Amino acid sequence: MSVKKTIFAFLIILCSITSSHAKLKITFAPELGVMGGTTEYEMDIQGSFIDSSGSSPVYAKRRITSLLEYPLDVTIAGLTAEIRPIENPNRWSIELKYLTNLNDPKSKMVDRDWDEITSKFPYMLWSETESEAKMNMTIFDFETRFRIIQKSRMDISIIAGGRYQKIEQNLFGIEGWQKSFIDSLNMYSETAGIFSGYEGVNGLYYKIEYKQFKIGLLSDIYLSENVTSQLKFAFAPASFNDVDDHLLRNKLSKSKGDGNGFLAGFNLRYDLSHSTLSYIQLSTSYNYYSGNGAQTQEWYGDDPGSPEDDTGNISSGIPHTIRSKQFGIGLQIGITF
Repeated sequence: MSVKKTIFAFLIILCSITSSHAKLKITFAPELGVMGGTTEYEMDIQGSFIDSSGSSPVYAKRRITSLLEYPLDVTIAGLTAEIRPIENPNRWSIELKYLTNLNDPKSKMVDRDWDEITSKFPYMLWSETESEAKMNMTIFDFETRFRIIQKSRMDISIIAGGRYQKIEQNLFGIEGWQKSFIDSLNMYSETAGIFSGYEGVNGLYYKIEYKQFKIGLLSDIYLSENVTSQLKFAFAPASFNDVDDHLLRNKLSKSKGDGNGFLAGFNLRYDLSHSTLSYIQLSTSYNYYSGNGAQTQEWYGDDPGSPEDDTGNISSGIPHTIRSKQFGIGLQIGITF
C-alpha cells in the first residue's frame, strides 16, 4: 500500500472512531516550516596489492573513499491528524503526520573523492565537484503516547511509533575539479582539470528510504493555563535502502543496511480553547541516523571514464555508510472537529 493510501485509510479510521465514541475528538493541524541538514553517502574501500610500477615490486596498501553530501534545506508543508479523549486530553493520544517539500534545495550536492597508495602517495583529495539538486520527499510519521507520571505542572509520557521517509534527488550540472590517474605510474597528475560543458545535464539520480521504529519519553510542562512546552527524546533504530544511478557512467548502485539514531524535539503550544482542543504550536525537531550496509554496483552500459567496455560488470560487497542529520522548524494550527 502506498503512503498516500495508508494516510487516507488511517484518516477514515480516525473519523469512524470519533463518530462512534462521543468522548473522543480528532484534531487536524496543517503545518508549514523549514527543514535543513544533509544526507551523507560514503564508501570507504581498503585493500592491498603488489605495486610493480617501479624498478622492483613492492607491497602496497590502497584506500579509496567517496563521499557525497546531499542537501536537505527546503520548505516543508504537511498535515497532522491526532485523536485524544476530550476529558483529560493529555492522558493518551494517537498521531499521524504527513510532510513533503515545496521547493528544491538551495545548497548544492557535493561529491568528494580521496585515494591513497602507501608506496606512492598519502591519503589525498583528488576530486571535488558540485551539482544542483531537484528533490522530492515524503515523510510519514506515526506516534502514540501514554502518560505514566502526572504532577501538578508536569506530565511525563512514554511514546512509541514509526517513521518512514523517502527522498529522491536528480542532480544537474557538474562544477569543480579532478586530477587524472596515471595508470603506468600508479599516481595522480600534479595539476587538476576543471569540469565544463555539463550545464543542465542530469548526471545522477539518487533515492533513499528510511524505516524507523521509535520509543522514548515526552514531558509536558504547563507554563500557564494556556501555554505548554513539550520536550521529546526517542531512540530510533532504522533500516535503509538506496539507489544511486550514475547516468553519465552507466552505473547503477544499490545498497541496504541498518543502524541506530535518535529523534529529539521541542514544542511550544498555545491552547486557543480547552473546550474545542484547538491550538497554535511552534515545533522544532532534530533527527540523526547512522547506518552501515553493503553495496552492489552494476554497469548497464560502457563507462566512458574507463578504457575497457564495462557493460555487464558487477561488483558487490562494497562497504557502504549512510549518515543523515535533519532539523526542522514548523508552525501548526490545530482545528478540532
